[in-house]
Amino acid sequence: MILRNGEIALGGRAETIRADIRVVGERIIAIGRDLPSDGNGELDLSGLVVFPAAIDPHVHFDDPGFTHRED
Repeated sequence: MILRNGEIALGGRAETIRADIRVVGERIIAIGRDLPSDGNGELDLSGLVVFPAAIDPHVHFDDPGFTHRED
């Protein structure tokens, strides 16, 4: 799959770059401009910022159904 035209935030840089991302399985295998199609679909990310490999640690332990409470 190719993710096209995203504003990509790369570690260690203050600015973003506009580029495409090639994903195979669950791995990013290439980042670059105008990557050739791989025949596995494309998604246009124009206007979106992409954070490759970012993990959102945001958790609500006090949501209904949880047995833990935030303190």
